[in-house]
Order: sequence, then structure tokens, then C-alpha cells
Amino acid sequence: RERSCVELHRNLIALSLKVSLQVSDDSNPTVLHNSICNGCNGGIVVHGRARGVFRHNVISGHNKAGLGVTDAAQPYLESNVFCRNRAGGAIFTGQSVTELHDNTFQDNLLFGIHVRANASVHAEGDSVCLNSGPGLQLQECGQAMMIDVALQGNTRSGAIAVGQAT
Repeated sequence: RERSCVELHRNLIALSLKVSLQVSDDSNPTVLHNSICNGCNGGIVVHGRARGVFRHNVISGHNKAGLGVTDAAQPYLESNVFCRNRAGGAIFTGQSVTELHDNTFQDNLLFGIHVRANASVHAEGDSVCLNSGPGLQLQECGQAMMIDVALQGNTRSGAIAVGQAT
């Protein structure tokens, strides 16, 4: 919270009753090589004006989305795996701006990636596969720039854009 710059390396964060990892306010953590799994709510939530670097983490088995980014948050995510989360791999909303590089969103319920409400996502080299729903869902002015992204084997479609989404 506030202006923290916490570093989390090689930890197991499991069976949380609330969000497994919450990053808020003006925080800027470094989160590397962690297993974040089987929580009763979401895996990672980044909100407020938080930033942070998230690399080589496995986020799996949560009852909510593996990743939620909202407000004016601006995280950078690289080489993470989001799998088997019951409310989708990742959801981006608010005025958030997120960079994704070489992440995997696989075998999540509902969707792989959901971008809405003026959120912006730049994804490059990611894999969004085998999700029970669309790989990428854009709505309510959500914006996504996808470069070299694999959208394969998702139940509903590779990508869906509705409303004012681009």
C-alpha cells in the first residue's frame, strides 16, 4: 500500500480467503518466481495508481480472475502463467494501462483476457489458449493492441469486440 516497493521472490502464496496479492495506492513492487494459487477470491489485484513488475509467476486455481487491474494502475507483466482460474485469466478495467509480454492465459473459465471500461492493454508474444469462453473479450471502450499473440482453442471464439471497443 501507499508507496511501498516490496520485493517478493520465490514464495508460495496459497489458500487465501481474500485476494492473494493486492497492490494498491502508489505501490511499485517487484514480484518474481512466485506460485500464487487456490485462493477464495482473485489472484493478483492491482489498483489505484500502482505499478509493479510481475515476472515468471504462476497464478492458478482462484475462485475469481487470476489478475484484476483497475483504476489508473499501470503494471508490467512478463512470462507469467494464468491458468485454471474460475472467473477468467485476467480482467482490465477503469483507466488502467497494462503491458503484457510472453504471458500464458490458459484453461481459465469465462475468458482468457477481458478488457473494458477505457482500460488499455498492449500484449506482445502472449498465448491465450484453451479458455472456456473467448480468448480476448473487449467491451465498453476497452482497447487492446495485440502483436504476435496466439489465440487458439478457446471455446467461444478467439476474440470478441462489442460496443465502442477497439
